[in-house]
Amino acid sequence: MATRSILGAGTTLRGSVRGEGSLEVLGKIEGNVEVTGDVSLAAGGRIDGDVSGAELEIDGVVAGDLRATSAVTLGANARVVGDLTAPRIAIADGALVRGSITTEGAGERPVAATARAATGISRGPAASPSRTQPSPAAAPRPAAPPPAAKPAPAQAQKPAPAPPARVAASSRAPEAQRASAARKPPPPVVPALKRGSKAKRKVGHR
Repeated sequence: MATRSILGAGTTLRGSVRGEGSLEVLGKIEGNVEVTGDVSLAAGGRIDGDVSGAELEIDGVVAGDLRATSAVTLGANARVVGDLTAPRIAIADGALVRGSITTEGAGERPVAATARAATGISRGPAASPSRTQPSPAAAPRPAAPPPAAKPAPAQAQKPAPAPPARVAASSRAPEAQRASAARKPPPPVVPALKRGSKAKRKVGHR
C-alpha cells in the first residue's frame, strides 16, 4: 500500500524531496519534488521548484515545471510559472499560467498557455534551468503593413473661357458722325443773284 506524506501549513522545507508514495503539501517547499505517487498542493501552499509525479493537483503557487505521467489539474487558485507536460491537462477558470503546455500525442509542439502572468511569482534558486522553449511557429506573426493609399486622379483642367470680343472703335465712328451731323443746324440758304443785278439792302423801320 502506497504511503501518503503531509507537509503541514506553516512548515517550510528547504531541499529536494524524492520518494515513494504520494505527497500533500500545505506549507512551503524550496526545492524540486519527485515522487512516484500523486502530489497535491493546497491553496496557500507553495513549491519553488519542479514537480513530477503520477497525478498533480495544484491549487497553490508553483514556480517551476509540472510533469505528470497521468494528469495535471489546476484549481481556481493555482498560480504557475513554468511549463506543463502530461497526457491530460485541466485548467479551471481563474487559474493563472505563464508557460507552455504540452500533452502526449500532440508532438513536440507546445500549446500556448494563458498569457496572464502570475503576480509575485518567480523561479527559486532550486528550480531546474531546463525549460521547453516555445516553437517559433507559435510566435505571433507581425501585422501586414496597411496598403498604400492610391493617389487621387488629377482632375482635367477646364480651358479658361475666351474673353469677349471687343468692338472696334472704327465700327462706331460712322454712327457717331451721323449723330453729330444731325445735331448741327443746316447752313443758311443764300439766293443766287443774276449777273449785273444789285442786292437791295433792307432798312428796318426805326
